[in-house]
Amino acid sequence: GLLLAGETIVLAGLGALAGLALGTWLATRLLELVRSPVAELYGLITGTVVAPTPGLYLVIWLATLLMAVLSISGLLANALRIQPGQLSRQTGSDRGLSVRARAALAAALAVAGLGAMILPGLAWILVGLFLLLCACALLAPPAGMLLLKTGHLVRPRGLAGRALGMLGGAQSRLAPALSALSLALGLSAGIAMMVLGFRVAVDDWVDRLLRADTYLTLARGQIDPGLVAAVADWPEIKALSSVRQRELADGRQLIAYDLPEPAWAGFEWLAGGGAGAHARFIDGHAALISEPMARRNQWVVGDRLTVPTPRGVREFSILGIYRDYASDRGAIAIDGSTYRTLFSDNLRDSLGLYFHTPDIERGVLTGRLEAIGYDARLTDRDSVRRQTMAVFDQTFRITWALAALVGLIAAIALVSALLALGLERGREYATLRALGLTRVRLAAWVITQTTGLAAAAAILAIPISLMIHATLSLGVQPRAFGWSVSFTLPWQVWLVLVPMAVLVGLAAGLYPAWKIASRNPAPLLKVR
Repeated sequence: GLLLAGETIVLAGLGALAGLALGTWLATRLLELVRSPVAELYGLITGTVVAPTPGLYLVIWLATLLMAVLSISGLLANALRIQPGQLSRQTGSDRGLSVRARAALAAALAVAGLGAMILPGLAWILVGLFLLLCACALLAPPAGMLLLKTGHLVRPRGLAGRALGMLGGAQSRLAPALSALSLALGLSAGIAMMVLGFRVAVDDWVDRLLRADTYLTLARGQIDPGLVAAVADWPEIKALSSVRQRELADGRQLIAYDLPEPAWAGFEWLAGGGAGAHARFIDGHAALISEPMARRNQWVVGDRLTVPTPRGVREFSILGIYRDYASDRGAIAIDGSTYRTLFSDNLRDSLGLYFHTPDIERGVLTGRLEAIGYDARLTDRDSVRRQTMAVFDQTFRITWALAALVGLIAAIALVSALLALGLERGREYATLRALGLTRVRLAAWVITQTTGLAAAAAILAIPISLMIHATLSLGVQPRAFGWSVSFTLPWQVWLVLVPMAVLVGLAAGLYPAWKIASRNPAPLLKVR
């Protein structure tokens, strides 16, 4: 027992050192994916390298050693129970926990996970998701073996059927890899579904919000009243909208809107905003709040809020709650003319230009602006939409990278499990060679096993991905960011998941197949 524990500690210690070096390099590469969106969105410059403290390295290294020792505790207990003379043949059962015990434990974890999700707070829903994933990890091996058995029954006498049938007796050896691959594929697909669903929601929000034909901003500074008056006098202009943002003394975000009817129609109301709401908003006694602001303060339509101004504290009644993905802090929106009176601030951040006819030559308008001395930019709504979605895609590059990394780690686990199975059952593979199976067909045998395992894991990953997608979209996002996302089902991800898993299984089987097929069967067939 001490010898086995010592070997484990040495191997885990060396592996942890290599993992710390690789992890530091990987963290630096992932940081590069974060720096650009953060700089563009928030104007913040983050570090370019990761520099963990020696104490952090030590804690991670010691934790790795502890988990390695814990992971072999069951194996160590079994090894100490082995009687002399039993090491040369298969003994005992290879089933591990019974299916009934797994189902009971998984049901308990699932109930605990669902119960945790009901509790308030982001941490509890993450705990609940973790418990549900643990339940899935317990159920994945027997469910995967059932799928493999079904594949075996399709062609029980063919090479593929026999290869899959051989896996049925190695559940305890393959269970960790099957669980890891199922969870990894489910996590990757679930994250992809969440991102794609969120992208659809943001795209729809942007499309509804952008109502003007063209948006005017200045290269430097803000838009003064003189420019507003000049643009309003253009014969092509039907209406103008404007936006002015300000951070209040208490840290809340205040937005002043000048909203003609077309701009008002761009709001998606989650509460309030009915008939007559626009007129009440323009009167200056009512305010709008974004969904994150409403969630964080637990405000509803009809509540009253206060806004500190240079003229004293001003009270507004909440007229409506609108959908907004611009900020997780939320915002309070008031009428532009009311804002200018309260804050003595006549500047605007941007103007929305609504034309009588859409076919206006932008170059003519730019020339007019240059003639009166303004370095202004005119951007049509389609360009704003494309830029917004480009920033969204850039922001989620780190998410795609992490999903791919999880899948790669699971593929490595699959390779390790097949290599271990090859060592453990080398005599059976050698017997197949002795019965006439060529090296090429034995390699095909092993590749069929890895591909079958990956295909089974992909099928199991479909319900797992749906659970992760639902939890992230309906639970995590409202609690973490304050906004809600309409639940959609991007089923196209599943069309990519299964072929990708099969390719992963095929690639993962190449090295184990070569290693197992290249062995000399004679020494393995000797009677011990």
